Amino acid sequence: MPKILGFAKIVWIILIGLPIESSARLYCPPSYAILSADKQFLLVMCSPVKTNYDSGRIFKLPSGQQIDLRERFKTNGIYRLDDFECVQPLNWFADEGELFASEDFGILVRLNRFAVETQNKTNWCWCLKFYNKGKEIKQYQVKDLVAMPHFFFLPFTSDGWHTVWHATAMYTSYSAFVDIAYSYNSQFQFILVTAPQFFGPIHLSDGNVFLFNAGTGEIVQEWRHHPLIKFSIIVISFFVLVLLLVLLCIRGLRKFMQHKKLIAT
Repeated sequence: MPKILGFAKIVWIILIGLPIESSARLYCPPSYAILSADKQFLLVMCSPVKTNYDSGRIFKLPSGQQIDLRERFKTNGIYRLDDFECVQPLNWFADEGELFASEDFGILVRLNRFAVETQNKTNWCWCLKFYNKGKEIKQYQVKDLVAMPHFFFLPFTSDGWHTVWHATAMYTSYSAFVDIAYSYNSQFQFILVTAPQFFGPIHLSDGNVFLFNAGTGEIVQEWRHHPLIKFSIIVISFFVLVLLLVLLCIRGLRKFMQHKKLIAT
């Protein structure tokens, strides 16, 4: 009987796991390209997934000509639009929703949505990188930005089947400057809001808010919450409640035994 139950458990885990893994494998980040503000350069990102169903491989140039990004460009990077010469190769790929660029592509900010999906569950994988002229100048790990960097306290999404560590991100330049009260005077800002933290259905805190100098990657302002305080109160309250219940049970048991002795005598 135990062997049958064990086998049934294994089958159940496999059946539950198959849809998740299959859905994750079906996800194919599309290729894409971004024009610089002066329309002199093209930032090209070709998807690392080799497939004929790449929805973003065809790009329309300002001239109206359509090109196949996968066929035309052999590496990701920044290209001159007149002769397609690569002026800055990039040996990495970032999904379109995870890459933020200045108008001349001099500054790039890259997010890693899967930063919490580490094998050893330490959740200390890089989650944010800053580049200047193609060179990495600063990076952050999840533990640097998220108060409780563990999948147990973060929301989960079926869109890519991953734990969500950030909620909102935005890069502001000359054409899209966000004036934040008491912020430093710079038009190259990167704003990041981390995901809210939960303990089951209990809301522990809202996300932390960070204002970065995009040119250096340094944090210039931050607004942090402290979910660990609320979580600690919940845990302590739980153990106090358990202790009270144990004491009440012991007290009730003693009264019962005394009552039983009186009846016996």
